[in-house]
Amino acid sequence: MSGADADDRSAGTARGTLKGLAATFVGLVHTRLELLATEVEEEGLRLARLWLLATCSACFFALAVLLATLFIIVWCWDSYRLAAIGGFAVFYLVIAVMLARALRTRAGARSELFRGSLGELSKDRELLS
Repeated sequence: MSGADADDRSAGTARGTLKGLAATFVGLVHTRLELLATEVEEEGLRLARLWLLATCSACFFALAVLLATLFIIVWCWDSYRLAAIGGFAVFYLVIAVMLARALRTRAGARSELFRGSLGELSKDRELLS
């Protein structure tokens, strides 16, 4: 066995090792991208369901509040109609301001989207370092 044959085998082994390492890395990235795509799809479906439920709930709640307001105004029509209308206007304004503040607070909160993917990528980075 000559030195040239040993060098060729060593180079072939190194190439095989590099190919195996590259294949493992590509498989790892592929798995992480699939996880990311799954999370995006699940979040989209969750948001669509929430939006539908929130819209239906808000419509029926608004209808109930409107009818209750109308009932009370008609009930007070002879003696306190302006006070009832003004009272409801102030009441609804206070609720609108409170909801706007809550919306601003929630909009500024950090999203949990991609939490699983980011955690897995952090683990991978630690293992590779």
